[in-house]
Amino acid sequence: MYNNVKTASPDDVLFLRYRMYSGDTSDTNQLMIPCFWGFLIPAAREQAGEPFAMMHMRIPGGTFQEIPVSAAQVVDVENGYRVVVRFINLPQEFWGQGKAASAVFQAKDRPVILCKVTGFLNNYLRSLVLATFQIAFLAALGCTVGAAFSTPVAAFAAISYLVIGFSVQAAITAPLQNEDGSYQYKGFVDKAAHKFAQLVSVAVVSVDDLDATSDLIKGNLVEYRRIGWAFVNLVLIRTGIISGIGIWILTRRELGTVIKR
Repeated sequence: MYNNVKTASPDDVLFLRYRMYSGDTSDTNQLMIPCFWGFLIPAAREQAGEPFAMMHMRIPGGTFQEIPVSAAQVVDVENGYRVVVRFINLPQEFWGQGKAASAVFQAKDRPVILCKVTGFLNNYLRSLVLATFQIAFLAALGCTVGAAFSTPVAAFAAISYLVIGFSVQAAITAPLQNEDGSYQYKGFVDKAAHKFAQLVSVAVVSVDDLDATSDLIKGNLVEYRRIGWAFVNLVLIRTGIISGIGIWILTRRELGTVIKR
């Protein structure tokens, strides 16, 4: 069930994008998966209790798929612009000679509804705004360490900060994840290290978090909410604090120079 699926025009086309696996996500020998996909048709609800338009499909496991459907037919405007999707994994007799397997969806590849909100140029300009925030933060970091230390030490401190940020982000995503998105820990030490990395990520900024390249590639919208949060968190708070520290350090150093004279 997907709520608040609003389109610019009822004539727009929605796409249901997903990737599913046969049996196990780590199995390289993926099978052709027979299944039914269906969409609830709100206009036909008076004629039947749950009028679903079902489609019989055979999907190669491990591949991305997109199902186009008309927004006018499946969007229930009266119930919060809702789209209801149904999936049925078929039993053994539909698999032919192959052995039936469960259809597995990973959390990151779960079925999502895609609809056109804006064009590529607009989305690209939004990603440039995030890139500008990255540059502002890096500039503030460089100026602050440059005011506090000599050039070699300042370069080492700035690079170390960035490396820690990248390392922490890699440590957060290192543990394997279950199909529901939860993490798999090998033991207490592995879990403690992961929790520590999550704690450090609160204080250390990974500029890679603002990289919108993957969103542009996948066609995901760079939302204004994300830009606003990045502006508040990265520019106003973190960049502001680092800039304030740099100004204070530079002022103290200049004051020391005047006193020496």
